Amino acid sequence: MKNLHEKFVEYGGKAKKWQRKCLFLLPKIFEKRIYNKKGFSSIYEYAAKIAGLSHNQVEEALRVLKRISDKPALMRIAEKKGINAVRPVATIATKETAAFWAEKSKQMPNRTLRLYVKEFRGISGDIPEKEILELRLNTALIERLKKRKGDKTWGELIEELLAGEEKPRPVKTKSKHIPNAIKKYVQKRCGGFCEFPSCKKEYLHLHHSNRHASDHIHDPDKIIALCKEHHDLAHQGLIHNEEAAPQNWSILKNPDRTNLNCHIDQKVQFYQRC
Repeated sequence: MKNLHEKFVEYGGKAKKWQRKCLFLLPKIFEKRIYNKKGFSSIYEYAAKIAGLSHNQVEEALRVLKRISDKPALMRIAEKKGINAVRPVATIATKETAAFWAEKSKQMPNRTLRLYVKEFRGISGDIPEKEILELRLNTALIERLKKRKGDKTWGELIEELLAGEEKPRPVKTKSKHIPNAIKKYVQKRCGGFCEFPSCKKEYLHLHHSNRHASDHIHDPDKIIALCKEHHDLAHQGLIHNEEAAPQNWSILKNPDRTNLNCHIDQKVQFYQRC
């Protein structure tokens, strides 16, 4: 049974390699209309009968390769990792930014790259989108809220009230296990969703924005619920203003190499690879 599996993996890897080579030939075949000269009615019929390629694979290959044909850095990534690796950046990359996007395509898993491109398109002064909320309250309630607010911002007060319970104190310990009281507090605060601004995905990770490996502190204000993709971006050093509350976060173009968190993440990743 093991030999059968190993053979299947080996053959599958070779099939992907040769399929990728076929996809890269399609633009020239389409341009020279070779499929017509060989008696096929369309490029789709030609690719399906000769290489087993689907209509969608052919369409995407022609679309993506056309967009990156003048961008050698992205073409190299596509040849090595496949067209899917550069598909998220095909419409955003220019000749001037091709090297930047090639590096991101090389480093990031496809889902994380798609999210990064989406966030990158929204960069405009690194200011999260805000809405105006008007409340009409009686004078007595307003005074009570002002006393409760103290030195906090109104946003911080609302976050505190939404949590619905007294905030647990930070816990200093070398254990990576987040104390249950803090974990429940964060889960209640986030409502089960990623806390990155405007993200509506369910959270999968409780992320230490202060890096537990550095200070060994589980601080409820520094433990942020994140989806997989935003968690990946955080550990690639691509979150701006991470020391602040998540509503003030935005995406960076490049990692901030002067940030201590960036150095910690690099060391952790190095030891994980060893």
